[in-house]
Amino acid sequence: MCVAGINSRKEVINSIGMADLVVEMPETRFVFEFKLARTNDSKDKLLEEALEQSKDKRYGEILPIKEIIRVGVVISAEDKAVVLWNVCE
Repeated sequence: MCVAGINSRKEVINSIGMADLVVEMPETRFVFEFKLARTNDSKDKLLEEALEQSKDKRYGEILPIKEIIRVGVVISAEDKAVVLWNVCE
C-alpha cells in the first residue's frame, strides 16, 4: 500500500528470514517485528527477542540503502493491545 510517498509491505522476505512489516519513507525504512504475549509469557523477553531477531536476520537491509529503524512490538493476547514496544536503530 502506498499513500503520500509512504509504502508499507507485510511479510517481507530476505535470504534468512521474513520481517513482519516494513514501512518505506523517502529516506528511512522502518522494520516492525511483532510478538504475541500469552498469559504467562515475559513481555520484556519477547521484546528483546523481537529486536534481536530483526537485527540478527538483517531485516530491512535491502536496496535501495536507507536509514533503518527497527521496532519491536509486543501484543497481549489477553488484552488484544500493544503492551510494550521499543526502537533499535
